Parts: sequence; C-alpha cells; structure tokens
Amino acid sequence: ICIDPNDEMKAGLLAQAESPFGVLSAGRWQHLALTYAQQPEGKKNVHGCLTLWICGI
Repeated sequence: ICIDPNDEMKAGLLAQAESPFGVLSAGRWQHLALTYAQQPEGKKNVHGCLTLWICGI
C-alpha cells in the first residue's frame, strides 16, 4: 500500500502478484532482486514499474 506523506491517506496498491503452487517453494531459488521506478502523472498520480528477477535451480 502506498501512503501519501502529506495527508497519510492510503493511496492504493503498488503491486500484487500470484504464482502457481510450488513455483517459489523453499530451497528452489537462489537469488531474488526487486527494482521499482516511478514517473509523475499530473499532480496526484504516479506511474510505477516493479520488476522482479528470480534465479532458480
């Protein structure tokens, strides 16, 4: 959830993901990296991009 620091109101969900059962089970992946970038769109909106990289066995 993203919170606006000016008014502390919940602004919305940044990202949500689901995976099939067993895809990210313990012991099957070695590296996990997240990147997030955002661009302003007007006065109250931003466009964000979340990238997830997983290296597994």
